[in-house]
Amino acid sequence: MGPLSPLLIRSDTADPTSRESQGVPLVTDFDSLMRELAHIRQRGYATVAEEFEKVVVGVSAPVFDFRRNIIAAINVSAPKTRLGTHLNEAGLLAARVAAELSVQLGAPAHT
Repeated sequence: MGPLSPLLIRSDTADPTSRESQGVPLVTDFDSLMRELAHIRQRGYATVAEEFEKVVVGVSAPVFDFRRNIIAAINVSAPKTRLGTHLNEAGLLAARVAAELSVQLGAPAHT
């Protein structure tokens, strides 16, 4: 299906430990994808909660260049038992580090 296929799962087949069961909206169509992307942009990082591999969670924040193009990402992933309750903290830290690196690469301070 493509890179978005883990996000486009049907809710009737969702695992009880999935994002949906944890109160994170399930992306099922274009409109919900746009809402999720807006939310990611607002907070500055994305989360993964077992979509790609059971018991693995993570966060990722974009690194921008001087043209405001995304050229890399800061990613932190770990077993859910270690990082699962700290995703927001890890996301905020990843976003801060990514923003600092972006500025060093010439990106505007508020990318």
